[in-house]
Amino acid sequence: MSGVPFEHDGELLAFPFFGGVDFFLPQFLDLEGDGDLDMLLGNLEGRFVYYENLGAPNAPAFHWVSDNYQNLRAGLYATAAPVFVDIDADGDLDLFSGDFYYGRIAFFENRGTPQTASFVVNSSNFQGIDVGNVSAPYFADGDRDGDFDLYVGKDNGGTVNIYENLGSPQQPNFVKRKALTHPVPIDDSVPCLYDWDNDGFLDLFLGQRAGKILYYRGTAVLDSFVFVSSTFGGIDVGLNSAPRFVDWDNDKRVDLIVGEQAGGLNYFRAPVQAHVDLRAEAPRAFSLHAYPNPFAKQVTVRVNANAAHFRAAPRLRVYNLLGAVVAELNLQQETAETWRAQWLPNTPRVTSGVYFVEVKWGKVQFTRKIFYLPQ
Repeated sequence: MSGVPFEHDGELLAFPFFGGVDFFLPQFLDLEGDGDLDMLLGNLEGRFVYYENLGAPNAPAFHWVSDNYQNLRAGLYATAAPVFVDIDADGDLDLFSGDFYYGRIAFFENRGTPQTASFVVNSSNFQGIDVGNVSAPYFADGDRDGDFDLYVGKDNGGTVNIYENLGSPQQPNFVKRKALTHPVPIDDSVPCLYDWDNDGFLDLFLGQRAGKILYYRGTAVLDSFVFVSSTFGGIDVGLNSAPRFVDWDNDKRVDLIVGEQAGGLNYFRAPVQAHVDLRAEAPRAFSLHAYPNPFAKQVTVRVNANAAHFRAAPRLRVYNLLGAVVAELNLQQETAETWRAQWLPNTPRVTSGVYFVEVKWGKVQFTRKIFYLPQ
């Protein structure tokens, strides 16, 4: 983020999440009870990465603490999508997480205090909610009745499933009320609610795979939204936008933080358009995808790159957990900016388990973990 230092083991990081965090969905909250906002985000293994804010409330400075916060895990082989809410009205924040594989929601109850959080697994499939694949939950009091309702984004079509809380602030009971579809094609919706126009109704903002943000104006309580724009604020972060409204610098004005797949944070001050983290532009020149993942027979590796930034041809290798090369693949160019290769394991030394796909292009290197699970 522009002007915000990130530190890992004493080293200041220019690109703190480059290549290490996919579907970047940040959450900001005061985990230490010291009056400033810390940051938690999900990683590719379904675990949570924690950065403590050692700066001041109006001048954040993030210090890496853990890649496995409190040994919590949202699910196997699934990128975690965390969100915090006091779901049982006991005065501390509980942790929920969608995942970018199964479509369920994990619930970690906070049995600590507002100053010292201690999370324990309450449910790996909260209230039986399952939206198919790629769940991204967000809690808000949509009907203004004093308890939290639930909005869950998903993959194909980006439908937002809206659940009304018919229970109480202490004992929620979520009932599905609506599946909101969209007038424009999107995938992998990431919802966020905020009263942008200050009319007393929550508006709906959706991150999505294409990197833009959809904007719906709330016209009544809970689930009445009018589509306004598919390009809110002209924002485009490349791939997998994940918006969050937060008073980032404690100036009593709400800012917009947008995560992205390339591993960057984009920072916008109101009015939207002022500040963008230019350092996040660099990773977008190069990205690596592997699908399906896990795979049973064959995995496809796709590289997106702006060839103008590189001189040498890309190199692709597959490593096992011991660091031995088990395959070297030729990337076939599809377009001016995309290359593809397919790996079909067919040697005795390639057994089921975890492997790493590495692509090098000049001085740029990307690695993706893949799971080979033959049937």
